[in-house]
Amino acid sequence: MSTQRWSFHPCDPIAYSESKTRVLLLGAEPNGRRDPKTNEPVMSERPGPPDMEPDMGRWLLEAPLPPEGKKPFFGNKRFYLHMLLHAELALKNEALVYHQAQANPYDAHWHEAAGQIVKHVRVGDLKATEGGGSTTTQRVREWVEHNLSHVRRLFEPLPHRVVVQGAHAQAVFLDIVVPYLLDRHSTRQSSGCGLDFSTVSWTALPHPAAQLSYMVVQGGELHPDLR
Repeated sequence: MSTQRWSFHPCDPIAYSESKTRVLLLGAEPNGRRDPKTNEPVMSERPGPPDMEPDMGRWLLEAPLPPEGKKPFFGNKRFYLHMLLHAELALKNEALVYHQAQANPYDAHWHEAAGQIVKHVRVGDLKATEGGGSTTTQRVREWVEHNLSHVRRLFEPLPHRVVVQGAHAQAVFLDIVVPYLLDRHSTRQSSGCGLDFSTVSWTALPHPAAQLSYMVVQGGELHPDLR
């Protein structure tokens, strides 16, 4: 398994720091797909040049219109569309841009609106080293326990809303991350952060790459269609 690290800068660091509604999309680990024959990264599915550390903020920002030589949506349209949906719901409690992108993903009319949304967004994974197409809660948990400083940096500056994506991220978030961030007392493992979470709201949603669709229910609310 590769141990390459990804970075998790906000899509627009200045706009994110000044935003009154910062949204952190929190996942378990980045999936750096590799060629099964050579074990080399599939560079057309990664943001940035080969000698640059891959970054999830750059991934989300460039996915609709990637640089020359890169696949549209870096080869994962479902992942991008659901990330956009989760961000738009957290930011505006609506899904207008998502519906436009879903209906015509290669039509550029929605790109400007999507760009305004992601200015308020940071994509973060609890485990910074990439895995494959699947992981385990225990693997993510062990990495987090030994890299709490990485987790702390994802919350600088403190987001206003956190969307915890997928079962692995949700379990580790509740069991380890929240107690660590709220801890005001020193322990043998960490000094504790003592963050004020009174201004932070969070919700749990499926992993963006999950094989499910979303449906509009009575009242206009969006929910995953798990049938």
